[in-house]
Amino acid sequence: MRSARTFLTVVIIGLLIASAGAYAQEKERQKKVAASTQGAARYYLGSLGGTSEELLMNVNVWGFVLKPGQYMVPVKTDLVSLISYAGGPLEEASLKRVQLIRGTTKEGEPTVFTVNLQKYLEQGDRSLLPTLRPGDTVVIRAGRGYGFKRVLEYVWRIAVIVQAYALFSYYLKRS
Repeated sequence: MRSARTFLTVVIIGLLIASAGAYAQEKERQKKVAASTQGAARYYLGSLGGTSEELLMNVNVWGFVLKPGQYMVPVKTDLVSLISYAGGPLEEASLKRVQLIRGTTKEGEPTVFTVNLQKYLEQGDRSLLPTLRPGDTVVIRAGRGYGFKRVLEYVWRIAVIVQAYALFSYYLKRS
């Protein structure tokens, strides 16, 4: 009886260690993101403090980039450069449906453009990139597989708990 409990304890501890290791990479990425965005997420790019007097504009980057936030960028900044300033897209990002939200129209509704950056990366055609304007907000959403991946992670966590319980029950009945 005592050896079965000892064995069961070792198995449960082993499962917990194994499950913790499975999330190490995700936790490391989250730490990097948190370290890079401590404090206010506001970034100034351009020749601030330098000799050049370059005009800057305020734009926002939301979603699946390394450093989302508000950026003060040179007026001639394009969409790809802005996303690069934000640390680039994350692995889960969908580059096929990047949204550019521009201020309100006369009817009071914002103008929303959908940009296929994947197509730009394949063709290199700069005409596919919209011109950024002051106050624009760029939203990079998750790819289609992201939700499925999250569900699988949740199911995997439940499976580990069920397996630990089954092992515990099995060895408890055997002893």
